[in-house]
Amino acid sequence: MQSPWRSLSLCFVLFLLSPQVASASTPVVLNEDVDKFLLARHLYVLEDKEASLSLEDVLRDDVRAEFKLNKEGVENFGFVNSAFWVHFSVENPLHEDQELVLEEAYPHIDHLDVYLFRGGRQVGSFKAGDTFPFHRREVDYRSFLFELVVPAQSTMNVYIRAKTEGAAQLPLTLWRPNALLEKINKEQTFMGVYFGIMTAMALYNLFLFIFLRDRNYLYYVAFVSSMILQQLGLSRMDMEFLWPNSPAFANTSHIVIYCATFFFGALFSRSFLDTRRYAPLLNKGLLVMMAVCVLNALITIFVSRRLGGLIVLFVIAAIEPLLLLAAGIRCWSKGRTVARYYTVAWTVFLISAVFNNFRNMGVVEPTLLANYSSHIGSALEVFLLSLALADRINAIKNDAIAAKQKAFEAEKAMTTELEKQVELRTAELKDANLELEKQSNTDGLTRIFNRRYFDRQLDREWRRHKRTAHPLGLIMCDIDFFKQYNDTYGHQAGDACLQSIAGTLDASVRRSHDIVARYGGEEFVVLLPETDLHGARKVAESIRSAVYDLKIPHETSSVGGVVTLSYGVSSTAPDTGTGATALVSLADEALYLSKKHGRDCISDRCS
Repeated sequence: MQSPWRSLSLCFVLFLLSPQVASASTPVVLNEDVDKFLLARHLYVLEDKEASLSLEDVLRDDVRAEFKLNKEGVENFGFVNSAFWVHFSVENPLHEDQELVLEEAYPHIDHLDVYLFRGGRQVGSFKAGDTFPFHRREVDYRSFLFELVVPAQSTMNVYIRAKTEGAAQLPLTLWRPNALLEKINKEQTFMGVYFGIMTAMALYNLFLFIFLRDRNYLYYVAFVSSMILQQLGLSRMDMEFLWPNSPAFANTSHIVIYCATFFFGALFSRSFLDTRRYAPLLNKGLLVMMAVCVLNALITIFVSRRLGGLIVLFVIAAIEPLLLLAAGIRCWSKGRTVARYYTVAWTVFLISAVFNNFRNMGVVEPTLLANYSSHIGSALEVFLLSLALADRINAIKNDAIAAKQKAFEAEKAMTTELEKQVELRTAELKDANLELEKQSNTDGLTRIFNRRYFDRQLDREWRRHKRTAHPLGLIMCDIDFFKQYNDTYGHQAGDACLQSIAGTLDASVRRSHDIVARYGGEEFVVLLPETDLHGARKVAESIRSAVYDLKIPHETSSVGGVVTLSYGVSSTAPDTGTGATALVSLADEALYLSKKHGRDCISDRCS
């Protein structure tokens, strides 16, 4: 604890020096018409190479003389072990107190100490940094915000100490609250659009991978997903939304995710461009960079986060993008036409990275476009890479067409035996396609139609019956107390029960155009074209009788000792004022009535 004499001495020194501070600096003069004050050229900067100076040391006359005006307006002091002290003054010549918000827009500062002085004495202080849990911040926002009040016709002196393991950047701005809220609103809108685009691209290509089983789509999804996490970490939205109470994990994972982004970027590029065939030397370079990414992730986790960050910045991020661009150019020059969009994508990304570095160095003004150039560049890159994948599909399709044409020309010159073999292969392919289509429309457990196929056919029949004005029938049925059945006999027995019921439903429907489908869980539907309510009810009664004849034991059912179903029957002639969901709603209401009336019965509704 400081002694009273030491505290009094500090206050006395501040009182003596405060006029000199005001006269020696270039203060920010508040103006009612100005809502934003950039502080870069108002800062006096002192590099504390030993990171040992305290506030009391900084206020000594000999140390204060070492502060130098930041004439160049540079806000990025690079990767150094030093601590940095900055000082600026805010002069309020107005007749009213001025409420302001000080923003440190670079969210990766580890330790940030802010000290406020007015009239020769300290009037406030703040501690912040990304090593603190998110709830410790003065304002819940991804950048560091500090509320200031400068009384009328007074001057406030601000001292800031910054110490970080990464790049020491101090983009400081004074905002009026309304202007800051407007800026935050624009940023949040931009971020929402950006992450929405990135997520949509990832999900879209994930679905393509599921259907096409092309590993290039999987590599692309991994690359985009890691880039999303990377940008969340870059803006420190990861600390705001993902792990607000784990700053150490957030700082470490941010570097690891950078490594993952470059790893999957190289993995995707090697597979997509087929660099092993078209650019073997660059392929080896990419393999080396992938190994460096994995090694650096381990270094970051187990050795040093700072060392990991330096390797990412000065090795991985400096070399790999150039290798990837060179690979695209090389493959393009070798006639690999799918490399066109790929090369443009990485060119756009590198241009945005250079533009972002110019902004960090103060060459470019920190506008919204400049501040988010990396986001814009990465979004364009991801979009162009998706186009590259689409172009690849077209190339494969064209190759397939050319191959078919060549096969057709060769077929005419081949023997009859070869023609038979081609016909056999064609038939096998057709059968495989039919089987694939059947599987996509079939429920995997019960082997009857699935919900997706039913929805499609219901819409089709509804539109057809709307033209003919004929009735369309629907039966919706649900196995009574199926949960108790599963609890009593086990899920394997439950699956067997579902299969038996499905088979019985399918066998009970006589007409080829009737559709039996699994609607969900233990619920089934039967679509009956050209069927009125009376006809649909007769089909339901036939099904009920057939299910009861199965005599599947169900000891825990309160209806009876065997498995039973409840049935809801509906029929309507479609008109222009309703949709297909009206028919389903009627059947669902009828099913509800059956359950209400004790189950194992048939209820109907019509419109």
